[in-house]
This record gives sequence, C-alpha cells and structure tokens, in this order.
Amino acid sequence: MYKLDDKVIENCGNKAKYLSILHAKGYNIPSGVVIDFEEFKNIIKTQKLNFENIDKIEITDELVDRIFKILPEGKKYAIRSSANVEDARNISLAGKYATFLNVVKDKACFKDKIKSCFLSLYSADNLQFYRRNNIDISKIEMNVIIQEMIESNVSGILFTVNPTDGKDTQIVIEFSKGYGNIIDGKTIPERIVYDWYDEKYIEEPKVNILGDNAIKQIVNISLNLQQEVGFPIDVEFGVYDSKLYIFQIRPITKVNYKDVYFRYTDVNSNNTSTLSEFMWSIEEKVCSSTLSSFVNMLKIIDQRDIPTPIAMKKFSRLYWNLSLLKTILENVPGYVERNLDENLGIRADYIDDGNVYINTKSGIFNILPNRSVIDIVKKQVINVDEFRNSKIKEIEELKAKMQNCDNAQDGVISALNLFYDIKSAYLWQSLITMMYKINMNKVLDGILSKSEIQNLFIAIDDKYENGPTLYMWDMTRKIRQDANKLKFFEENLDAEIFYLYRKDRNNESIKEFLTDFIDLYGYHGEDETDIIYKPYDEEILKVIKTYRDLLELDDRYDPLRSFKQQNKLYEEALLKIEDSAKKSQLKDILKKVNHVRELIKKKNALRDLVLMSRNVLRKYMLLLGKQYKDAFIIDSEDDLFHLNYKYALNRIEEESENIKAKINKNKAYYNSFRNYNPDVDIFPCSKQYIKMDYTKSFKGIGASFGKVNAKACIVNEKSDLKNLRKFDILVTKYIDQDIFKDLNIRDLSGIVTEYGGVLCHLAINARENRIPCVVSLQDATKNIKDG
Repeated sequence: MYKLDDKVIENCGNKAKYLSILHAKGYNIPSGVVIDFEEFKNIIKTQKLNFENIDKIEITDELVDRIFKILPEGKKYAIRSSANVEDARNISLAGKYATFLNVVKDKACFKDKIKSCFLSLYSADNLQFYRRNNIDISKIEMNVIIQEMIESNVSGILFTVNPTDGKDTQIVIEFSKGYGNIIDGKTIPERIVYDWYDEKYIEEPKVNILGDNAIKQIVNISLNLQQEVGFPIDVEFGVYDSKLYIFQIRPITKVNYKDVYFRYTDVNSNNTSTLSEFMWSIEEKVCSSTLSSFVNMLKIIDQRDIPTPIAMKKFSRLYWNLSLLKTILENVPGYVERNLDENLGIRADYIDDGNVYINTKSGIFNILPNRSVIDIVKKQVINVDEFRNSKIKEIEELKAKMQNCDNAQDGVISALNLFYDIKSAYLWQSLITMMYKINMNKVLDGILSKSEIQNLFIAIDDKYENGPTLYMWDMTRKIRQDANKLKFFEENLDAEIFYLYRKDRNNESIKEFLTDFIDLYGYHGEDETDIIYKPYDEEILKVIKTYRDLLELDDRYDPLRSFKQQNKLYEEALLKIEDSAKKSQLKDILKKVNHVRELIKKKNALRDLVLMSRNVLRKYMLLLGKQYKDAFIIDSEDDLFHLNYKYALNRIEEESENIKAKINKNKAYYNSFRNYNPDVDIFPCSKQYIKMDYTKSFKGIGASFGKVNAKACIVNEKSDLKNLRKFDILVTKYIDQDIFKDLNIRDLSGIVTEYGGVLCHLAINARENRIPCVVSLQDATKNIKDG
C-alpha cells in the first residue's frame, strides 16, 4: 500500500500510476492511498482463493486499519478501481470498473466498497469483454485508489484532441455544476472546443459557469499534461473554492476523422516517431511531388482527378494518401489488397482479399492501353550506382565548404536541394520496388504461399543495413583479444576517451575503434527518422558507452542472429521453388527473384544516401541556428527544427518578434505526441447514403459518427430491456449502470440518449466499438416511436 504523495507508483494500474506521476510533478491531486497488486495477491493466497471462488474474498481488518491511520477524520472519500489492462491501446474500458463516491470513514463500508471495486474486474460483462479482445485473464490485476472526496462546485472532462473529428490541436471541455454527472452522462453539459494552436474558440459555452480565467487555466494545464506524458489524454477535473483538482488522466483510445475523405497511412509504417516541423515540411513536399509525378508517368489517373491532399499531418506524423496508392497498385499484375495491407501493417476493412488485379482486353490504362505496368516502370529504374557516386561527390563538396562557411543560409539551401533530390529518388525507387514485389505474387501463384513469397525478400545482407552494428561488434572482438586495447578501456573513463578524441583524433589508442568508425558511420544514429536527432558524430560519449556495453558480451551473443533466421526462411523458400516450379519456368522465376532483391539493395543504398545528406543538412541548419541565436532571434541553435523550412529560410528575420512564440507552439505540438502510438492508417467516417422518408428530424450532438437504419427500442426502465433485440437502436435518457450493466454495446446498431456529452463513458465506448451515437437529444424517448 502506498500514499499517493510518497513516490511514483509502478506496481499499479495506469490510473494510479498517472496520479502519482502528476503529484510528483506538482499538480493538484486529491490526497489518498493506493492498494497495490501485491496486497490483493497476498489476500488471495492467504484465503486460498482461485478464479472459481474469487467472489468469496474478504478485505481484512488489518488492511483497513492501515488505511485509516493515513486518512484524516471528518472527510468523505472516493473509492475507485485501477486495473493493469485499463486504458491500454484502443481499449479504454471506460466505466467498466466500479467507482464509489462520498464514502464515509466506516470500516464495514470501506471493506464492502474495496471488495466491490476488486470484484468488478471479474464481472460477467468484463469477462466477456476480455474474451472478445483476446486479453489473457490470468494476467489481469486490480488495485484500488482511495482519495479524499472533493465536492466540486463545477466538474468536467476534457480531451486534448477532438475525438469526434480528429482535430489534434483542439481541446474539448464539457462541464456542469456539482460533481460526477459528466462522466455517467446524466446531464446535458456545457461544452467548449478551443484550438490551442490557433488560440481561438471553435465552440463557446452558452453559459460559462467556469469563467474565462478558469478556462484558460484548464487549457494551459491540460496542454502541459499532454506534453508531460507525450500522448493525447482524457482528463477528469473539478473546481472547488477557485482551486482546480485533477482526478484522473488516461490515454485517449479512439478518435473519429470527420473531415478525412480518403484513407491515409503513416509514411514510416513503424508509427513510432514524431516528425519535427522542419522535417515534416520537407517530407510532405517530397511525398506529394513524387507521388504526383509517379501517377503522371503511369497515366492511370488524370492529373486533375488525383485525390488530395496527397499527404497530411496528424499527430505530428506524415500520412500519405493510401487511397491514391491503392489506385496505382491495383493495376499491377499480382496485386491483392489484403497482401498490401498485411505488408503495411494496416487493418483490412473488407471481406476476402479485397480488390485484386484484373486484366482486361481493353487495357488497364486510360492513356496507355495494352501495356503492362511492369513494362512501363522498367524504364524508370534509377541507375543507383551512378546516382550515388554523383551525390556523394556533392555531399563531400558541401562538407568541405562548411569549414569556412560565411553564409550559412546559402549552405542550407544547397543542402536542402540535395536532400530533396536524394529523398525523392529513394521514394521513387521504393514505389518501383513495391510494384515489382507485388508482381511476384502473380509469378509465384500456386508455388509459394503469401508468407513464403515475402520470405524471398528478406535477409538481404549489405553494408547499408548492418554496417555500423557489425563494425562495432567486430571491433569489440579485436579489443577483447588484445590485452593492451582491453587495458585502455579498463583504465580510462568514457569522459577521458572522449577528451582524447577531441584532442587528437588520430591517436593510435582510439583511431581504429572510434575515429575510423565516426569517419565511416558518423552520419548514422540511434534514431534516424528525423533531422532533430543527433547522429553518432555528435554523440561520441554514447558511442564509447555502446562499445563498453558490447565488450561485456561474450561471443555467444550474435548480432546477426535475426538475419540468420531470416536467411534460413529465404533459403527454404528458394528450395520450394526449385522443387515445385516447372523446369521451363525455373530459370525465369529465379532471375526475377534476384532482380527484386537487387532492387531492394539499391533502395537500401539510396536510404543510406538520404542519411548522409540529412546529416549535412543538419550541420548547416545548426550553423544558421547559431547565427540567429547570436542575433537573439531564437534561444537555441536547434530551435530552427521547429519551423517550416520555407519559414525558417525566408521569413524568420521579417517576423523575429513572433518567431519564439511560433517555435514554442510547434515544440508543444511535437512534444504532445512523442509517445503516442496512433493507428497506422486513418479511415474517413462512414458516408453511405440511406434512403428514408424524413418526415420529422431531431438534432442532438454527434458523439460517434456513422449512419445506420434500424428499429428504435425505447428503454426507460429495466423491464423494457426484454424488448431490446440485437442490432436495434437503443433510445434512452442515459446509460444507467444498474439497468444496462449486462448490455453488450456491440449488439447495438446505434445509440440515442437525452443526456450526456461527447466525453462521457458511453460516448467513449461507442467510438471504441464504432457504434453511431447521438447524445443530448432532448425528449428523444418521447419523440422517437418505439419500433
């Protein structure tokens, strides 16, 4: 058991963990205690309980006595659950566990409420939910939070991104008088939508019972909280005696995209890293121009009909138009939509294999009939060796000019143009390689399975993929076998080796393992997704530490273990081709496999070139940043990375008075999503048209978007539930936990309530389960007819 103000709690669910973190950072959190997982494990063990008889658990007097020693007299308390599976990615479990408010300090009452919180983990509805979501019940644990009850004058919920339309700089706040009504959806709340980036109201409340100062305070604190954790959050708060209290924060698990009309996918496909404003602006230009040129070259779509935007920003990431990409790839022999989606790591929203390549006698192109897309792209493959040699020469020339750079802005422009050319070539090569890989599905149909075809294009060992890792590993093996070199590491601290490097890079003690490594691979780094991250040549101490860590590993560690496992799968796929393919086909098939593998090698060579040019661009940007810093225009050299490249190069001096504010906004945006793991792909909201005779319409607030045609079932009390059938639209005043505790929301086609806002538990669960939902539709149970 822990006091909330003792330390950051790790052995607890997210609700308790985040509260303790916020308290440690100085936020105003109601005081209290947390009963951790171990406490309940000990009770279960002592009372000899298991899953079958867990409902027999008894909370001990000894535990309650320890709690009472900490909690002051004369107060009321909130007793709340916090599970380790709660608020996981895409699984909010909002409102599914027990919470009790205004609990008096009475031993019997405390024991009953603590027990109820714990057992809510095993309710019939939740057990069904775990099964549906493939959650291992043996790994679920519950702890209980007991906090002083704050009888708020005003209470509310806010989301730091707009969950109904996907606007990632809009904070949505819903609030009402008293406490607790917003969460359970039993009131029609006041509502504010505020865009913190543009500093303007999108929607203002009819009656502002909070006051302008309180709203500004809530907006600032919520934005700070989002930056603290690095992902969008749902915040429950209360205001008592002009003091703001934070009751809970949790990740936002589901967002709708109202104004997105095409499907988009994360360009990086790894979805792990945000992009700085500078990097995003360049990547967006490369992505848009390259895809547009590619479409124009293939002439599959008329240039005027290209769906726009080709690329967009969401959660500080670059998403590109997947609808456009699929339109292109559908014309490639062997294209199967499901194969592509699996390769990109995105979910399929169709039955069977989705769209597949269909050849027609009239041809597949509007302008170039009777020609294969593969024949067209053959002529567009880049001569990578020639291109690489010429661009390396340009990179070296730019590096040489950097030594005596009088005009950093000219250097940035030259480096930027070079990076743009190389990145465009890399993306072009990636698209061509993707087309050839897709074509192999047709070539190998009936010979290999989908996964075996994928295995043909892994384990491509080249210096661009594993160079830095292998160099460091081989070097540490040499050092381990050389007593003098090993002694050098044992006798010198990392800082001393770094000092020696700065003083004399060619010193024999460090040249081979450090100086030569930096000369060869200094443009690489631990994170290579953005110009904002430091490469190895700026992280010498980290490089030294990495060497020291690798020295601790003996020869049983194999840095190429993963590669060797992949290579085994590749060889097995080759053997199957040799055994299964017709002899007349075999030579041609193997030639095509090798051709695609060579294309992948060339793509890797271009990616390596991207890293080289990015490193040079970074160095010039830092030089320019130093000039601006010395002129007191910006605070730090790397602040330029938080500006659009056009703005940084052309307008910064014109608007120097406002530049710091713009940088701070972009930093806030970047930091808000640095730990976020959003969907790899973004879907538009459902737009299917339903023919109905609209004789009368009613308007509420759209909490979860979609259109559905189904029968309404009015539920005013528990006895009405017998009329509720699967796929009905539920119409009720609000979702009362006692009435609807066994309701499976997935069985509904839609939900309409008279009360509640877009941030209540019902709305969250509706969005999570993609159930269309309208809240705050007054007199819905009277105006909508049952059936």
